[in-house]
Amino acid sequence: YVDTGATAYDLSYGFQTISPSGTVTIATIGDYPLTYTAPSDSAGNQGPTITRIVYIVNSPALSLLSGLVTSPAGTLSSSITPETPVHVNTFKIGTSTYAGVGGTQGLFIVDITDIESPEFVSRVNSTGGNLNGVPFTTFVEIGGSTYALSVASDFGTNNGYHGRVMITDVSTPASPVVVKSLVDGSNGYTKLLHPTSIATATIGSSTYAVVTSASSSESARLASTVVGNSSLTRDDGVQIIDITNPRSPSAVSAIDDDADGFTELHGPASITTITIGSSTYALVASNDDSGVQIINITEPSDPIAVSAAKEGQGFTELSGARSITTITIDSSHYAIVASGTDQGVQIINITKPDAISAASSFSYSSLIDAESVTAITGLSTYVLVASSYSAGSQKNGIQIVDITEISSPTRVSNIFDGAGGYTALLGARSITTTTIDSSTYALVAAGKDNAGVQIMSLNPSMSFDNTNP
Repeated sequence: YVDTGATAYDLSYGFQTISPSGTVTIATIGDYPLTYTAPSDSAGNQGPTITRIVYIVNSPALSLLSGLVTSPAGTLSSSITPETPVHVNTFKIGTSTYAGVGGTQGLFIVDITDIESPEFVSRVNSTGGNLNGVPFTTFVEIGGSTYALSVASDFGTNNGYHGRVMITDVSTPASPVVVKSLVDGSNGYTKLLHPTSIATATIGSSTYAVVTSASSSESARLASTVVGNSSLTRDDGVQIIDITNPRSPSAVSAIDDDADGFTELHGPASITTITIGSSTYALVASNDDSGVQIINITEPSDPIAVSAAKEGQGFTELSGARSITTITIDSSHYAIVASGTDQGVQIINITKPDAISAASSFSYSSLIDAESVTAITGLSTYVLVASSYSAGSQKNGIQIVDITEISSPTRVSNIFDGAGGYTALLGARSITTTTIDSSTYALVAAGKDNAGVQIMSLNPSMSFDNTNP
C-alpha cells in the first residue's frame, strides 16, 4: 500500500504536505485509520483533522482474462419464436430479461430470465392486418415505459408492400399494446417505404428514432418475405422521427441518397447511433453502395453529411456492407462493419467523425454472407459476426475475433451449425448479447429450416495466481 498523502492550504503558509499518523499492515486483514492534521495558522487556530480508512480484505485469487470460452446454452425453438426468425434483440423489465424475436409472423416475446427454460410470453402483431415481416426491432425506455420499435414489411405475391414503423408498449410483456403504426406517405413520413433498420438517440430532453429505407428487394430479403410486384421500387434514405411521446410521434426530417452531400445511402441495411463529445451521429451501412455514411444528427431537423467510407478508397472490407455497430476502446471510438460480399469486417476509427480512417480489417471464408455484427468489451474486446453462408464445411455460424489490439485482430473461434452441440445456427441472420445473473450470453436468430434462436454462453477463461494474498 502506498499512501496518496494529503495537503493543507493556509493564506499565510500556502500549500503544505501533511504526513499521516497511523500505519497499514498489508498482510493482515483489518481496517486501518490514517489521521491527517493540518498545522495551526499564524493566529494559533488549530488546523482541522481528517481521517482516511484503508481496508485490507480477503480478496479472491488474482485472475487474468486469457481468452473466451463458448458453449451451447440452449435454444429458443420455433414453437416459441416465428417460424422464420430473422432478428433478435433483448430488453429487461425489473429483474426479468426478455428476447424479442422478429420474423415472418411478427414479433415474438420470450422470457429468457431462466436461460435453460425460456417461456413464450406474447406475440406482437400489427393493427389492422397480419404482420408478415419484422426484419429489425430495437427497444427503448421512455418516461418509465419500455417500447419496441419495429420496422415492418408486409410483402405478398399480389398485395405489393406496406412499409411501416410499429411502436409497441411492452412494459407488460404478456400484454403488449401497439400504440402507433407509422405508414410511409402519410403525416410527413417519406422514407418508410421499405424500412430495413432502426436505432434511437437521446438528444437533450427528446428521444428520436432514425430509420433506414432501401429497396423492396433488400427489405424483403431482410424480412425473408416475398417481394411480389414491387421489386423495382426504391426508397434510399433515412427518416428521423421524434418519439419523445411514443403515442404521438412526428416526422422531423428525411435524408435522400445523392442529395445535400449524402453519397452512401444506396441500399442502406443497418443504422446505429453514437455520441462523441457534444454531438450525436448516425452511422449507416449501405449494402448497394458498399460504404458507410456518417451523419451529424445533433440538430435532428437539419442532419448534416459529415463523412463517408467507401470500398476501395482506403477501406478494403465494405463490399456489401450489411451491419454496423460501435465500440469504445481507451477513449477512442470505432465503427465495426460486417460486409457479406467481402466476407469480412472493416473497423473504422471514428474518434474524429469528420476525419475517419481505417483502423484494421479481417476476412475469412466463414464470413461469406456475413449478416450481423456485435461486440463485447471488458478486459478484452471481441467482435462476434453471424453468417448465413449455406455451403462448405464451416457454414451457418458465428465467427469470434479478439480486437483488443485494434490494429491486430486475432481469430478466436468459428462456431457453426451441427458441431459442438450447436443445433440452431442454420441460416444465422442476427446476433446480440445480454447479461443475466452476471453471465454473458449471445443470442443468434437463425431463419433457415425454422432453426430458431441459438443461445450461447460467453465466459472468460481464467489463469490463476494463488501465490500472493
